[in-house]
Amino acid sequence: MPQNARGKLLTVSKACELYGLSPLLIYHWIRYKKFDYFKVGRKVLFWEADLLDFLEQHKVGTGEGVEPGGTHK
Repeated sequence: MPQNARGKLLTVSKACELYGLSPLLIYHWIRYKKFDYFKVGRKVLFWEADLLDFLEQHKVGTGEGVEPGGTHK
């Protein structure tokens, strides 16, 4: 797959293999345009960085470094 500053261009199956995601979940995100993608015939491609940025935006923190009540230590 091609590569540039945004990482590799991934297929749905390659992203599933690399990140342990289900194809149905990725197709759901694509359907609701959660990140940019390319459609080449029936094949869906997207930059690895776009997927990782999306995942990073949905990261749930551990709460480490936060006092009870939400103030930082």
